[in-house]
Amino acid sequence: LFYVRSRSAGVSLYILTVFVLLSVWLSSRNCLHGSKIISALASAALPFTGLISFGLPALYFFRDDPNFPQAPLAVLYKLNGLFTSRLELSFCAMQTYPVKIAGYLLTGEYPYIDNLYVYLFYSVGPVMFLLVCAMATYALYRYARMGNWAALSCLLVLVAYGFMENQVLHLTSAPADLLLTGIIFALPYSRWNCDPADSESA
Repeated sequence: LFYVRSRSAGVSLYILTVFVLLSVWLSSRNCLHGSKIISALASAALPFTGLISFGLPALYFFRDDPNFPQAPLAVLYKLNGLFTSRLELSFCAMQTYPVKIAGYLLTGEYPYIDNLYVYLFYSVGPVMFLLVCAMATYALYRYARMGNWAALSCLLVLVAYGFMENQVLHLTSAPADLLLTGIIFALPYSRWNCDPADSESA
């Protein structure tokens, strides 16, 4: 096969390739190492993606309101077509599934949630959802501060991929989840990228 049959996975793969090439170029020149501005921008990627994951589908609540501006709705419908009805399905899920503190068992029946952020919010509950988002956001910040552009590129693509799929939680399809190991197990920053074969890094 010369291309990935999944459009979202294919686009993410091409974006990752560009990011990794940029990271290699930046690393070779030691550019922007530890920049607080770049770190802050990188860490803002996940909250921003989570916000639009809920904000865009929420606009469907106003589709029958004659007083609501029609221009944003027209853009919403075009985006929904671009993302193969994912936004509308998220809206249906917001209307269907209850919000429970410990989450709700999603049966896989309609509506199917093809967005990691919306899926997490209803499946594990708002508390765990906020915890997961906070940990991933901090991981983005730390990798940027350490100047690990390759790891940062993988996590940024993972954040974007989560807007289109919920399989981001599966290690078989998203091995970049392993980059969160350091923060999940509260390891010191020096061990986030520890190489067991290197005695000095241990």
